[in-house]
Amino acid sequence: EARQELGRWEDSLRVLDLAEEPFSESEASEREVMRIVARRWLGQLTVGELSDATLELLDMTARDIDIEVRVKALSTIVRMHGLTQNSDHLRRLEAAIPQVAQTPMDSYQSLHLTLAKAWVLGAQRNTQAALDEVTTGIQVATEAGIASSIAVRLLLGQGNLLYLLGRYSDAMAPLLRAEVISKRLDNNTLRGECATKLALVEGRLGRAKAQINWAQQALKLFAPTEWSAGAIGAAYELGLGLAIEGRYDEARDTIAARLELNRRGLPKWAKQASLLCGADVLLLSGHAQRAHSLARRGTGGLLVNLEHESYAGQFARWVALLGVKSGETREALERLRFAFPEPGILDRKDQAEVLGAIALLETREIGRPSELWSEVNRQLADLPAAVATVMRRSGILMEGR
Repeated sequence: EARQELGRWEDSLRVLDLAEEPFSESEASEREVMRIVARRWLGQLTVGELSDATLELLDMTARDIDIEVRVKALSTIVRMHGLTQNSDHLRRLEAAIPQVAQTPMDSYQSLHLTLAKAWVLGAQRNTQAALDEVTTGIQVATEAGIASSIAVRLLLGQGNLLYLLGRYSDAMAPLLRAEVISKRLDNNTLRGECATKLALVEGRLGRAKAQINWAQQALKLFAPTEWSAGAIGAAYELGLGLAIEGRYDEARDTIAARLELNRRGLPKWAKQASLLCGADVLLLSGHAQRAHSLARRGTGGLLVNLEHESYAGQFARWVALLGVKSGETREALERLRFAFPEPGILDRKDQAEVLGAIALLETREIGRPSELWSEVNRQLADLPAAVATVMRRSGILMEGR
């Protein structure tokens, strides 16, 4: 466990595998939780094995074993779901939480439960409720003097939820605090996650140089084979920052190295995210033909539907741009209206991008500016200027800004 706090995954797995003495059911279960975590970060689990591991962890939450093992199983399921995005697993996690919560627990154990609660709320788009949950957890951790990896994960969650609400400046403090603790722990895995989120926030606040710096740090800390949302995001933020700075060849090379590869065996959401992120950076770097090629792959065929709501804005933008390019604006408009019947439930940035994509297509269809542009402009006024910059440079705001 001490090795895992430091992100020493190979060492922890070796120690776990060497032990031969008999264990109680609780001890054996806790060792299996740690083994799953280590194998996840070492890239040893296929998508199918990640799913199997999640089912095993869900089973642990209902066993008559120590409460600490049960809550750690919950917080590990959060890690697994971040990769699989399996909706059935999420429903089962939600059902398990109140059952585990009935057992008395100490402050440290409650933080794992809090993280799982917040994850479910966030996945259900109850962003403010999720933020309230993690904020309470952080207060508990602070009062109890807990500065371990679970505290870092809660701080990362707080920063993430704040920027999803459009509060990018507010997100800096918890993310920087998480980075300080992860650096003190010397946990490169957590440091990589912190750096990715800091790159995103710096980029949205228009600070491209800081965005590039944090993204480069993240990519050095993540394994080259890592395909989580954090790793995809780090490559995306690096590419965006380089493109904004006019370093187009470097931006293109980032995409070629990290996002343009055909990675077999990955879940559909990860493939789609890589393609859409890569398309964005290539378009901003002046490589429109390659960008359109990636975008067509990311919005068509087996990826015709949005696979992960975190990429709703990019998906909508590219459906609109490809519809305009092909002259199929009516079909694209119907597709977006069907895919996003309630844009208001999306994150703030994605709301503006989805509405902007629909407004562009409506404008082309009716031959005059869509009335929806006023709502797009209102939303963009509450977001950092960098969001509008990307929309404008990609061609979405040509009609209305």
